[in-house]
Amino acid sequence: MSEPEIIHVERYTSSPVDALFAQLTHVEHLYYGLRDSWATEATAATIALPEDAKVEADWRYVDGAVALLLRFPVGLVQIDFGDGRVICQAMSGHPEATAALLKTCRKTIPVSERVSDDGTISVVFWSLGPHGPQSVRRRIAVPRWADVAVNYHAPARTKIQRLVDLRVPDEAAGKLILWHGAPGTGKTWALRALGREWCEWVDLHYILDPEEFFGHTAAYMISVLLDNGESKGEVPAAVEGERPREMWRLIVIEDAGELLGQDARMQVGQGLSRLLNVCDGLIGQGLRILVLITTNEDIGQMHEAVKRTGRCLSDIPFEALDPDEVAEWARVRGLPAVGRRTLSDLYAAPGAQVSERHQTGFRPSVVQ
Repeated sequence: MSEPEIIHVERYTSSPVDALFAQLTHVEHLYYGLRDSWATEATAATIALPEDAKVEADWRYVDGAVALLLRFPVGLVQIDFGDGRVICQAMSGHPEATAALLKTCRKTIPVSERVSDDGTISVVFWSLGPHGPQSVRRRIAVPRWADVAVNYHAPARTKIQRLVDLRVPDEAAGKLILWHGAPGTGKTWALRALGREWCEWVDLHYILDPEEFFGHTAAYMISVLLDNGESKGEVPAAVEGERPREMWRLIVIEDAGELLGQDARMQVGQGLSRLLNVCDGLIGQGLRILVLITTNEDIGQMHEAVKRTGRCLSDIPFEALDPDEVAEWARVRGLPAVGRRTLSDLYAAPGAQVSERHQTGFRPSVVQ
């Protein structure tokens, strides 16, 4: 559980529940507040409220989110459900009572498992809407790295394994992860596997519109970086009583070669400069953020500033499997070796019937 943050009741509100919460805490002199947020599969309809809690008000948004205002003998709690997360704000007249209210919320609303029994993890998808940045959190199916590692050329496999084994990087180190290679070499599925292996300490944020993210203004990017705490997760403490670490965020931008090219400034304005500032400049200082960019572009065509020593936490070229690797890949599946091939070529080959263990990464074509 992350350390709750002290909050101040805002005068500007976005729902009747917000307004009533602000009014009552002021009128009743409830000046001690705590706020916390976590991922959950629970909803307002599925939780069992504590016996001493009374529903003061509730509000349902058009997108399905729900806000509840609960009255307890010692104070008030506002609970907001939406996008697979819950935000709890507790206010009372005493610090100890406020902490107890928040602890009650934790017991009432269970924390989601980072990896569900069905092999899915939670991902936040970002886009720029007509009224500003918007996000939706949903669960996606992801493979285990051990099940797909055989699909990668040995040098890439070794470097990906080093990332998989990483547990919380040095905050002073480079924060850019660069994956580049021809289409069909498995970058997206390696990304999914990395998301699963890192899920205990990393929250995955996927940018749907990178051209807007690094666009003419910085507002969108700053909203994602700071996020007002609403998508913040927490890493469970390894030792009882130890303060948990705040989750890192992995911001994923796929097929973004135009952001990194030698003419990037001409093509996307200040996008490249902002990217580098997120990675190791003033913008990213103190933020637990990693940026993973995939591109089909040749690394030699990329801007020198991107390739500068120390900027990249990891720089991985994805290449086709060599003949020996293809022969081993085919042998396991009872297929004839076909020379050097990309992974997508292998899965698309006639007769590439994949065993249950290897039904991850690419779907074989049906060829008559």
